[in-house]
Amino acid sequence: MTADIMHDAAGLSREDWTLVARAYDYAVDTAIAAGDFDHREKTYRALHLSSDLLGQVPPNPDVELLDPHRMTDVLIRELPMPVEQARALAKRWMTLERSEILRLRIAKDFLRPGLKLAHRAYGEQLPEPLKSWEDVFPSLP
Repeated sequence: MTADIMHDAAGLSREDWTLVARAYDYAVDTAIAAGDFDHREKTYRALHLSSDLLGQVPPNPDVELLDPHRMTDVLIRELPMPVEQARALAKRWMTLERSEILRLRIAKDFLRPGLKLAHRAYGEQLPEPLKSWEDVFPSLP
């Protein structure tokens, strides 16, 4: 479905986006209910899709996927730990247990598209904690 959305994105009207967003949400909720993926996967996919879509179409505050401010809020809410903890763990990530390394990797996976969204929303002057996350990003495994 995401490939179809990306393919058709530029030709969709503002009104079409409401329907597309509802269909996307329904498909994701159905996949979660079926056990195909979990909430983390939902967040990962949404951040990437949003970042990719906003490279093709203008922001639309009526559609979460097309609103970089709302998607940045999703990023901050779904990051698996506070930035201070990530910074402390990243300094010694090679000595961490596998579960802690996984949490750092999840943070990095979310931040890759999430920071692009944050810059679309706020420009070069990111507010906290986004600025701190951008600073710690390169040191994440």
